[in-house]
Amino acid sequence: MLGMTFWGLEWSQPAWLVLVPIVAFLFWRRMKSKREVARLSLPEIGHVDMEFSVKKMIFRHASWLPFLGVVSMILAMARPQKVLHHQEYKGEGIEIMLAMDVSPSMLSLDFDPNRLEVAKELAIEFVKARKGDKIGLTVFSGEAYTKCPLTTDYQTLSKLIKELSPENLEMGTAIGMGLATSVNQLKDSKAKSKIVVLLTDGSNNRGDIKPMEAAELAKAFNIKVYTIGMGTEGVVNMPVRKKLNGEFLFAPVASDFDEALLIRLAQETGGEYYRARTKNELKQIYKHINQLERSKIDVITHLTKIERFRPFLLVGLALIVIYWVLMLGWVKPLP
Repeated sequence: MLGMTFWGLEWSQPAWLVLVPIVAFLFWRRMKSKREVARLSLPEIGHVDMEFSVKKMIFRHASWLPFLGVVSMILAMARPQKVLHHQEYKGEGIEIMLAMDVSPSMLSLDFDPNRLEVAKELAIEFVKARKGDKIGLTVFSGEAYTKCPLTTDYQTLSKLIKELSPENLEMGTAIGMGLATSVNQLKDSKAKSKIVVLLTDGSNNRGDIKPMEAAELAKAFNIKVYTIGMGTEGVVNMPVRKKLNGEFLFAPVASDFDEALLIRLAQETGGEYYRARTKNELKQIYKHINQLERSKIDVITHLTKIERFRPFLLVGLALIVIYWVLMLGWVKPLP
């Protein structure tokens, strides 16, 4: 008979569980018979107040102990097991660096609630959709640094993406530095495919490395760059300066966007350029990149079964032993 699962356990011999309702029925019949015998043997003497005692109370309920003990041992015979699943990924993985612009302009309000929050949400979805690939994170504003090196710990990476903000970073947009920092993480990799997904909403205006110089480095190390330009055209509500309390002051500003540069970066490295004017467009872009860059991964699932019958067996035996100790040594039937 096939196993079954309940209480968070897998029962490998569930046929034994058929005995539980049988034992319950026999116990009910026995209790019913004893009550009928008790009624017939006692004369009609009216209402009698019997003095309460712990022994009488225990004796009245002690008959449940063998029933519960037998049920517990039946559960033990049904072989409860804790099943642990472990997945192993084998094959040709892809190494991916996400280069994300976190400059103040990413707080612009042409996306709901703003560009950065939407970019973070969909980047996390992209990460969780991968299987077995190493993914890292570079962030850039007026400067760039590696927020997370290449890893398969998607939970930690997703947490780091969720925490991104423009706080404590130099103002500006250093696209070249962001790309070069990502290339530095991938250049020594032996992976068959290495890619950078670079997302920005502005033009390069800071940094010691020019974007096309970074693209040449990427090409030299066989790294493809997928570029994403985020934002609507025209005038948008954008942060223009910080108030004394640290909050940003917003004002209508013409969106400054160097689309030609992002196209060149992608073409130079064999990648593709995408434009995201809405959240749905950005979602489809990540989906498209996910389909283009698929890993050849075999998923091997290992099952570890840990026996859990011993607690049920020990509890069952203990209940029966306690019952007989009470019956033979301490609690006496009432006369």
